[in-house]
Amino acid sequence: MSEQTGVWDVIVLGGGAAGLVAAFHARQAGASVLVVNKGLVGRSGATITSGGGVSVAGESLRAIGLDADASDTEERFLSDTISAGSWLNDQHLVQSMVSGIGTELSRLVDWGIKFTVNKRAPGHSSGRGVHISGVDMQRALTRIAVQAGSQLSRGFSIQPVAEKRQ
Repeated sequence: MSEQTGVWDVIVLGGGAAGLVAAFHARQAGASVLVVNKGLVGRSGATITSGGGVSVAGESLRAIGLDADASDTEERFLSDTISAGSWLNDQHLVQSMVSGIGTELSRLVDWGIKFTVNKRAPGHSSGRGVHISGVDMQRALTRIAVQAGSQLSRGFSIQPVAEKRQ
């Protein structure tokens, strides 16, 4: 385990896409950030091995200059997602995802991450699937988090702190 001591405003658990984007945003807000990960950030975890599938409403894709279904609104995307979740999903969280993903995808484009738009995404009423290589996404997000000033630590694990009572 790499030993690192200090005081940080934010400690992010996990160096995958979600953790690195959280670290970036925290740094943008002025926080000092440590990202702790079980392995080497950029070389371990689910993001690097994923297919990198992301869903984005057609109107959001068009807003950043991509060819997509103009009739595919965020409202339609929201409805599809809630229906696919059999109305069990947290609708406020789904709304946040649907309305925020376009901005995040635009940021990825600005950072030079390459992707393709699928004209037919499984489980969707429109071709709102975007494919980003997990390796490419991980590399770019690691670079961006480090450039923003996040510190990275590997070899992190959580040990049980309580015993199971019989």
